[in-house]
Amino acid sequence: MGIEQNKGNVDLLLDQLCLKADKSIGKLVQQRLQLKRLARKADSLGQETVRLQSELARQQEDKRLLTKRFQGYPDQQQQLQEDNQLLAEKNQRLKEENDRLNDQLNRLQVRLKSITESPLTDSSAAILEMIRESLNDEDVHKEHQQPSMPVPARFSAKEILDQWCKRYPKAFSVPCMQPLKIGIHEDLVQLEAIPDHWVRRALASYVRSPRYLRLLKAGAVRLDLKGNNAGFISEDEAHHAAEQLEEIRQQRLEKERKLREQDEARRMNSKLEQLVTRHS
Repeated sequence: MGIEQNKGNVDLLLDQLCLKADKSIGKLVQQRLQLKRLARKADSLGQETVRLQSELARQQEDKRLLTKRFQGYPDQQQQLQEDNQLLAEKNQRLKEENDRLNDQLNRLQVRLKSITESPLTDSSAAILEMIRESLNDEDVHKEHQQPSMPVPARFSAKEILDQWCKRYPKAFSVPCMQPLKIGIHEDLVQLEAIPDHWVRRALASYVRSPRYLRLLKAGAVRLDLKGNNAGFISEDEAHHAAEQLEEIRQQRLEKERKLREQDEARRMNSKLEQLVTRHS
């Protein structure tokens, strides 16, 4: 009787152990299946990442080729537009000068006609007056007696250049630049009350601009502060200006390239974050 009871307890205990083992095996099977699914998701995510990286590299290569192909077009178009604007402004100035000379010629002809019809004593005084008017002595005197600009409290290249454009319009003009005389800073130092190094810094900001450098073509005329011919651009000077323009262009392209790379990196990170969120 006791042996049968013990045998029954052992059988019950074995049944319980088998049941627990079946449950544990079932859990292990489920966990294994879940691990397989996670592995497949990881593989899929890895393949998608490789595909995106390949697509990004292809897009960057396409952009590099397009940039290399078209990088010269904006500069050429900008230069043509500036040259056209420069020519239009020159034509306008020449037209105004021609109108002024024609008006002066007409007035002189009228005066000459009146002189020929007047007595000799009156003619002498009229001739002297006409000569003074034709030479424009008063304007020349005013040009040499221009007051120097007041010394500002701090350096500002823009303010100094604005003053020079007003005081020396035949040499300095932002919308209609002209090559300047070599050594013009020495003339400015003698005429201006501002410090010598301010003159050099303001002048450097003017002559190192891309618009000014594009004007330095071999044979172009240099002007002094009065707008007179002060020499010509040599071949070496034109070549040096072209090198400076190319250096400025390369710096601009490098800056644009870095900005594009930063934008691409941000877009790539955003896509990867979206993929991770989608598959998690």
